[in-house]
Amino acid sequence: MKATSQAPRPDTIEDWLLLVPHLLSEEGWQKLVEKPSSALLQSSSPWGDTLIKYVLHDVVVLHPPEDPAYLLVRPETRAWSCACEPDPANLEEIREVREILGPGACFEKYWTNWPWIRLCDTLFGILHSQHLCGNLCFGHTALPVTTIERVRRNFPEKGDCSLTWSDQSNPLVCTLLCRMHKTGNYTMHFVMGTLAPFQMPVWAADALRLVLDAFRCQAICYLNRPQLILERERDRTLYMVLNMTSFGSRPPMIPALGEETSVTGQPTNIEAGNELGLSTWVAYDPAMTGNDAFRLSEYLCLFFRRIRVHVHTYQSLDGQELLPYQCVVPREEWCAARDRFKATFGLQKTAYRRANGGTSTPGLVEDGTPRFCREVVASCQNQAKHETDFCELVVHKTFLELPDDVGLGMGFQDKRRCSDKSALAKKEHFGL
Repeated sequence: MKATSQAPRPDTIEDWLLLVPHLLSEEGWQKLVEKPSSALLQSSSPWGDTLIKYVLHDVVVLHPPEDPAYLLVRPETRAWSCACEPDPANLEEIREVREILGPGACFEKYWTNWPWIRLCDTLFGILHSQHLCGNLCFGHTALPVTTIERVRRNFPEKGDCSLTWSDQSNPLVCTLLCRMHKTGNYTMHFVMGTLAPFQMPVWAADALRLVLDAFRCQAICYLNRPQLILERERDRTLYMVLNMTSFGSRPPMIPALGEETSVTGQPTNIEAGNELGLSTWVAYDPAMTGNDAFRLSEYLCLFFRRIRVHVHTYQSLDGQELLPYQCVVPREEWCAARDRFKATFGLQKTAYRRANGGTSTPGLVEDGTPRFCREVVASCQNQAKHETDFCELVVHKTFLELPDDVGLGMGFQDKRRCSDKSALAKKEHFGL
């Protein structure tokens, strides 16, 4: 692969696999050292870095999670652990979350490089300076530093778990991917890049074997540290999935601002909201948040803002996009705002019945099971392949039609358009 400085550096595991298709294979890599249980390899990258990859086989995890995709904890949980439950063997590790981009993705400031990175800097830096009279660094030459760290689960295969680091202002890109095998043990791929090209001298083979052994010991210690069980428990309860239910084909209501109107209807007034100053409501329109599709995270974000409560909402979980009627909130923030929200959301139901009639109103369910867009599409495609009735697919010219109840609809108006298009396809199919 010819290196070029024009290619962007990868931010996510999807980027890594797109830019380095041979990331998890043996092809395309030069073997520096190989042992039965591990290997150290080298390759080039399309963005100009030299890549070093450690492959560790049969890594034993003494207390693995029930789902192997949850082997690694989120970076925000790791930062919490370093502050509240520090590892006695690594007290120098200090991390601080600067901004959460979504569950499992954050800007994080830290004051020390990983032991794995320091190990590579020590050996490869010495070899490089002796051979080419230059400086080689896999981590940062100056600390503290802020990077973006992301956990991704169930990619590229179900059960996979990965963690990526990237920093646009410094030459640091790393990724760690763990995959469990039928034996119950794991294979780990740890890849990192450096700006400086170099060639390993033959006499360094013994030193590289020692580094490989030391790296394996570091990895085993990391995946079996005592704090990991507590970290996984916090990971499990850190966020909550909310589900919107029973909204039918009409959007939920939202408190109106002044004389605000909606493309789907005029304001609705209810006396029950007078005490809280929430007597006027309008149908929610995604355009209110600058979008053309309904997503629960955006609706609730606007709802929370208008009732003056502080709750962050996210449409993804650990790198996986949720279906539009689901979103994620931090559990502690939700619990603090729950009473205020329930009181005002009850008014939303009253306004919804007043505006639309009937008894069915949009509801919100706590602690839902996350459903991801990729999984739903894959499930529908798989079921269609086996010709079952679980998910009916209508193929019309070059369009793949999903049934309305799948929930991938990009908004309530879009859902009606999708239904109309499905009906039209059926009419054309039967010659109507």
